[in-house]
Amino acid sequence: MTSDQCCSGTGLPDAGESGADGLAAGFRLLGDPTRLKLLGILAGRECDDVCACDLSDALELTPATISHHMKKLVDAGMVAVERRGRWAHYRLLPAGFAPLRAALEF
Repeated sequence: MTSDQCCSGTGLPDAGESGADGLAAGFRLLGDPTRLKLLGILAGRECDDVCACDLSDALELTPATISHHMKKLVDAGMVAVERRGRWAHYRLLPAGFAPLRAALEF
């Protein structure tokens, strides 16, 4: 290739307009420090799930604040929730991170 020629394409997969919007939303979701801390706790646990009460204690946040952030992660398909009595128990859903992971692979 000579210096006056361009290479074709960017080398990145074409996400399309809706795909790009979805990826941007996913990355924005992970841009919140509290949500990153919550995901870190879930990822670092040896047991399958974590009670909201433990998340609240670990981050010294109110149950309402934990619920707010976890709802966003659940709605995005990154976390699953199971109600047990008055408490919610959360676990990671690795498949929910697949589109973001794939977008970062060059």
